[in-house]
Amino acid sequence: MAQGFVHRLVLGIALSSVILTLLLSGCISPPYRRPDVSVPLAYRGSAPAPSELRSLGELRWQDLIHDEELSKLIREALANNYDVQIAAARVLEARAQLTIARSARLPSVNAQANYNNLRTSESTGGLGPGESAESDFTNLSVSLGWQLDLWDKSAMPARQRAPACWPASKRGAWSYKRC
Repeated sequence: MAQGFVHRLVLGIALSSVILTLLLSGCISPPYRRPDVSVPLAYRGSAPAPSELRSLGELRWQDLIHDEELSKLIREALANNYDVQIAAARVLEARAQLTIARSARLPSVNAQANYNNLRTSESTGGLGPGESAESDFTNLSVSLGWQLDLWDKSAMPARQRAPACWPASKRGAWSYKRC
């Protein structure tokens, strides 16, 4: 029994010294030196100087193609290409859906107004001849609400639904199957 205790004690001391050595070795390192990196004077997309030549990617197709017949055909293809129009409509639809989804994070304002005018005539009874009772009821209510979403609960249903919408072979791919 004493021998098992001594064996466990030696094993515990050895294990704790190894762990302590590993932890302290992470603290010993040379001081960080920032590497020298050359920064370009201008970035792509920044306003070019008038004397600089523009890259081919920044030119519009109208500036690149100077053939009138080819420009006419490109304009006609863009106007009548329904696939491109459908894709552009889908982009606009996706932007609208994103705006609707983000609107849940904005405060909500509700307002309600009511006005009732009640007039009792003398023929209904209870009033003397020539008497009429008139009463006005006005009600105005306004409420403002905002839910602070610390844990992003508004995005949770979309995250939980997304794996079920994509088939197992397409998960991680760019294609999206509507549910």
